Amino acid sequence: MNAVRSMLDTSFPRRCSTWLCAALCVSLMLSATASRAQVASSQVTAKANRATAESLTTSLMSLHAQYRTADHAGRAALILQLRSVAAERQQFLSSLIQSSPGEVLRVAIPGNIAATLPASVRASVEQETDAQGQLQVMYEDGKNSRRCIIF
Repeated sequence: MNAVRSMLDTSFPRRCSTWLCAALCVSLMLSATASRAQVASSQVTAKANRATAESLTTSLMSLHAQYRTADHAGRAALILQLRSVAAERQQFLSSLIQSSPGEVLRVAIPGNIAATLPASVRASVEQETDAQGQLQVMYEDGKNSRRCIIF
């Protein structure tokens, strides 16, 4: 009986440490997998945002080319489509600028091209401007998040 108890006493800590090591390994693997999944997810989101920004800009420019060559009746129909795509693009780029300002700049319509858009569409498209003044920037770096606030 004592031999059995002695065997149980020495094998119990070994079993616990084995289980502890196994649990730790599984936890580390799950953590690494979750990190890779999060990175992959953000890369997929970035690619999707890029594709959407490009698609909306290309659609707007294509409609603009059609508008410029259309007759009066054709222009009336195209202006509605131009306004709709420009508004959708503006809304999308407004949300994207917080997370990917470089992407917004990449698909920006140059001022000389924007100037040729109909006035009602130009209101929904970015505009080049020069400004002077003070820029206040606040950067928060927390344990789980970071953000930059520009005033």
